[in-house]
Amino acid sequence: MKTLDKFLMFVYLLVLTAFFGSIILIPFGYIPRDYVERIVNNLFETSYFALIAAAFILLNIKLLISLVAGERRGAGVIKYTEGGMINITNETIKSMAIKTASQSRGIRDINVMVKPGKDNIDIMIKGNIMPDINVTETVKEIQQNVKTYIETIAEIPVGEVKVIITDVAAGNKLRLS
Repeated sequence: MKTLDKFLMFVYLLVLTAFFGSIILIPFGYIPRDYVERIVNNLFETSYFALIAAAFILLNIKLLISLVAGERRGAGVIKYTEGGMINITNETIKSMAIKTASQSRGIRDINVMVKPGKDNIDIMIKGNIMPDINVTETVKEIQQNVKTYIETIAEIPVGEVKVIITDVAAGNKLRLS
């Protein structure tokens, strides 16, 4: 969702919360009965409430469209060639990054997130590193290998490959003292 849509959603939910909160307070007498009756009588005498309701319906439609359209957008990278359109999904790029990163010695439990931009894609890789492995060298190797592989195979420019080492992976051998 765009920033404007998020702001509209915030205001919309704030107004609805206030409206339904006041409805909850009516039976308990926190809002005077004559005030509620004046509002109900104004419904029949003025068209302001109809305009407000129409604005809320239009806002509903806009937010629903932005929610549905937002899911489709960013689902991959679209390239146009002489032969037609090529759509490389984020899942494909993610699989390529996992394959390449897992070939590096010493990294386990890899998780990848792909963020497509206007001109390139950014990739974030999270994983655990094996004990006694040089973290800096391993991370640099993963960054270079993933960037080179995706740019070579998919011909998609890669902006940033961020590698986050979350923990030290447990060794394969058990030692007893």
